[in-house]
This record gives sequence, C-alpha cells and structure tokens, in this order.
Amino acid sequence: MQEWQEEILEQEGFNKLKTEQMETINSRNYIGVQGLEGRFINRRLWSDTNPVGKIISTRGKNFVTIQPIEAGKNKTKMSFEIGGFSAICTNQYEQSYDFTELGEPYEIRLSKSMLSNRYYYIESAPRNHYDYNF
Repeated sequence: MQEWQEEILEQEGFNKLKTEQMETINSRNYIGVQGLEGRFINRRLWSDTNPVGKIISTRGKNFVTIQPIEAGKNKTKMSFEIGGFSAICTNQYEQSYDFTELGEPYEIRLSKSMLSNRYYYIESAPRNHYDYNF
C-alpha cells in the first residue's frame, strides 16, 4: 500500500486490513510449493475474501494437501448509517471470525496459473471479509 493511500485511510477513519502485515504469495512471487506448509489459501472474490484451507503437506513440485477451513459467524457488531442505496457500514474493516477445520484433507495441484487468475492467494493467516458496502 502506498503512503498516500495509508494517509487517506487514516484521514477517513478506516482501520486498515491486516493484509499489509501478512506475506501474500500470488502469481508474481510464486516459486513452488516447498516451504508452504502451515500457510493458508484464501479466495478473493472481488471485494469479499473467504478461507479455503490450510496447507498441511506438500508432495513433489506442485501438489499440496489442504485441510478445509470454515469461518464462523462474524463476532463484531456491525454499525450502519443511513446513506448510499440503503445504508453504509461504518466499521466493516473490524470484522472478526473464528476459524474451524472441517472435513477430510484433500490434495490439489497448485500452479502459477491457478494463482494468476487473482482469485487464490497464499497467506500466513486465514481471512474472511464480507463487503457490506458493495
């Protein structure tokens, strides 16, 4: 994030997402699956983010075993003000979730092209974010 973008967020009173503090792996800096154990795959769909799972093991150059993860309900009381089409959520960046492992682990082939569609990101923590203002 550029310095001027941080200043705008601070001036408008937004709490920055913790994305800047997490190392994100995408198609630009992906070099293979070695060393990815313990990281999380998150799927970004436009302005929403959902956790996919935790990488629990790797095999060969491209295969990873993923333990599926699900986000619970949002623990934050959301604040809405009149405006926009119906309402504006003033604290949508303060969302907080508990994550639980569910189901059986499965294996996928992880490639640079999978990360290049800009939907999947490998990060150091699971993330869930719902855009209430979209």
